[in-house]
Amino acid sequence: MRSLSWLGSHWQKSKEWEKAVESYLRGLEIDDLAEELYRELMACYQRLGRRPEALSIYQRCRKTLNATLGIEPSPRTEEIYRSIITSAKR
Repeated sequence: MRSLSWLGSHWQKSKEWEKAVESYLRGLEIDDLAEELYRELMACYQRLGRRPEALSIYQRCRKTLNATLGIEPSPRTEEIYRSIITSAKR
């Protein structure tokens, strides 16, 4: 799991967004409560101009965290979500 997170980060730094997406998706298959992976995945989709996928990942994160842990996404995750919403209005 940690390796997939590191790999995703590496691909993001290299601006290899699709490869980063693949790494984060694999990580979520292992641990669907890893909120950091959702955040990074949302950011990658946003960079790729794939707004619907980014919003879908946010909803998945929100639903999973709420159903499993009874919590809402963190302020950092909410900030990325708002950024995606705001960027669509421009």
